[in-house]
Amino acid sequence: MGIIEDKLRILAGKWVPGPRKDDAIKRAKELYAKNQKSTINYIKEHITDKQSVKKVVQKYISLLSDVHMKTLDCDIAVKPTQLGICINYNLFNSNYEKIVSFAEKYRIFVWTDMENSVYANATIKAYLAALKRHKNVGIAIQSKLKRSYHDAKLLVKAGGTIRLVKGAYKENSNIAYTKRRQVDANYIRIMKYLFRNSKKFMIATHDKKMICKAIAIQKKYKRNISFGMLNGIRGRLAEETANKGYETRIYIPYGKEWFAFAWRRFMEGVNVVLIIRSMLNL
Repeated sequence: MGIIEDKLRILAGKWVPGPRKDDAIKRAKELYAKNQKSTINYIKEHITDKQSVKKVVQKYISLLSDVHMKTLDCDIAVKPTQLGICINYNLFNSNYEKIVSFAEKYRIFVWTDMENSVYANATIKAYLAALKRHKNVGIAIQSKLKRSYHDAKLLVKAGGTIRLVKGAYKENSNIAYTKRRQVDANYIRIMKYLFRNSKKFMIATHDKKMICKAIAIQKKYKRNISFGMLNGIRGRLAEETANKGYETRIYIPYGKEWFAFAWRRFMEGVNVVLIIRSMLNL
């Protein structure tokens, strides 16, 4: 693991600006100077003790205060497994509501990341409940999962805002597409549905062909869309997209537990080319 860890540490230096929120905020400022906006996430997943969950919630409250004080145009992204869903649903939902309510006071948008499929139902349930009380919430949907087209329809009909991603979690072939062409085909299917039926959504991908397809469809439907990419991957493409006048948001993770984040990116077979590009700053 030593050699792999050394390589991941180099990659993580491209993707994760540092262990502290100030590192993420500094990176957000750098991107803003390039006409790019940000979504900040604290790296911590699959927490199974309440005290650690409480500390994560406090970190997000502190992050929200700093984003507000520095008048940054930043969203934040939270993960259910860092807010207590591994312990019980009520704990997760309570912490999720606390963060969303606090963010709403500062007019900061909160994205709810979609993790392993085992948490999908509870994540969507909490999101739909929050959507009835708040307008500053969005949710990620993974085209890798076979259920996602149905989920997208449900969420759009409820007035939800979707961030469409391909998905980075290993899943059983019974519930997930395992071939890239299948994942891409489902991505396009969901994306077309969003263009036809949703007023606002995010296309989160580093696939230039997919971005070009979205821009072509946008000319017909004139929707309020944005593009999302990960920090340190395809920086030039992000600049190109932003310079064309499209809102471009870069997902900035920060924290000491960078290994899990870097490992998941590393294990995505479809991301081999992206890893090389991130090393070469392409």
